[in-house]
Amino acid sequence: QALDRQVDVAQTEAALAKAAANPDWSLGFAYQQRGPTFSNMISVQVSIDLPLFQKNRQNRDLAAKLALVEQARDLKEDAVRQHLAEAQAASADWAAATNRLKRFDESLLPLSKERADAALAAYRGGRGDLTPVLQARRDELDIRLQQLQLTSDQARAYAQLLYFLPTEATK
Repeated sequence: QALDRQVDVAQTEAALAKAAANPDWSLGFAYQQRGPTFSNMISVQVSIDLPLFQKNRQNRDLAAKLALVEQARDLKEDAVRQHLAEAQAASADWAAATNRLKRFDESLLPLSKERADAALAAYRGGRGDLTPVLQARRDELDIRLQQLQLTSDQARAYAQLLYFLPTEATK
């Protein structure tokens, strides 16, 4: 919105510079009361600018104002493009975090739980040591910690994505 205002201001200044290039005219009246020896005097003055050879003149002010309009438009377009790129990057981050979390939930967590259960069953059946059970539990806990980290990353990406959504104040 601020960039829109800058474009509007630049366009207004360019319109004023363009209007200043048009010929101007004025009309003036004067009444003069003079001394007792002279009669009073009324004068009328008309002045008109004569735009002679206007096509050959350089209008630097108008050209500068039009350049400012283009600059303001370009800045606005650049800011919009950058904002869209940031929004797309935030959306991609959120989608990637969601996909990683889904993969953890669907494949890695169940596998690590099954591995820990199998090691525990082997230990209970007398076919294994306690060390593989503890290692499998440690691996399962590491995967759960990674899942929590991914959940945190997903929440952070979602919060970043919410930044780009319009709020009631900006509608």
